[in-house]
Amino acid sequence: MTVEYQPVTRQNLVRPSQTEPICIAAPSVSGIGETEVLERIVIDLAALAAAGAAAGILTSATLEPIEVVVLSKRVTITECEVFTNKILVNGVLHKDLLFKFASLTTVSETALLTGADCTLTLAETLDLVVDCPFGACIPVPGACPGDTCLIENACIEAERELLIDVDGDTMADQFEEKVCILIQAKSIRNRQVTITPNADNICPGFTPIPECPESPCMTNTGLPSSVFITRRPGSIMG
Repeated sequence: MTVEYQPVTRQNLVRPSQTEPICIAAPSVSGIGETEVLERIVIDLAALAAAGAAAGILTSATLEPIEVVVLSKRVTITECEVFTNKILVNGVLHKDLLFKFASLTTVSETALLTGADCTLTLAETLDLVVDCPFGACIPVPGACPGDTCLIENACIEAERELLIDVDGDTMADQFEEKVCILIQAKSIRNRQVTITPNADNICPGFTPIPECPESPCMTNTGLPSSVFITRRPGSIMG
């Protein structure tokens, strides 16, 4: 028995009604989690001054540190991998610090044309860029290998900077900084979902969000804090 096959033409196509349910593949959240990472940075100020003098940035290695200013900061996520109920991340804490060094002598009072209670100090500056790698294991119930990792937020939630006098001579010997990094992550998985199109408005117009949602790191809004997610080809988790 010979069966003749008819070519498919536009008339042969069966088109679903615009109001009938259809099945599509769409990304959905399979797990949500967050963690906090504590980074501690300690710098020997005498060694820093000696390095600055050797590089020709400071005039002398005997200058005393008087102040430290945080110029900029950011958290960069370099790796993100999904495991069973966990997400592993690697990242780098970047900080730009401005150290001010001065001699023990101050400017002569003859240069001060205001009240005698004020003092003037001439300071030299040393810009130090600090990059500290870190890693974290984030509990994410529902995450599975094969899911996509989404870092929703990685920012500096709290920080403290101190100039420490180790030997009690009223001069700072060390700079210590403690930084709390907040990381919020999601695992994303493609799922088949059923939707019912709206015949009157299949593709609604874009409605802009009037303002950004509140950041969980509102205490650090005065300084730049941004997230850069990068992953070099062939790199592995450290």
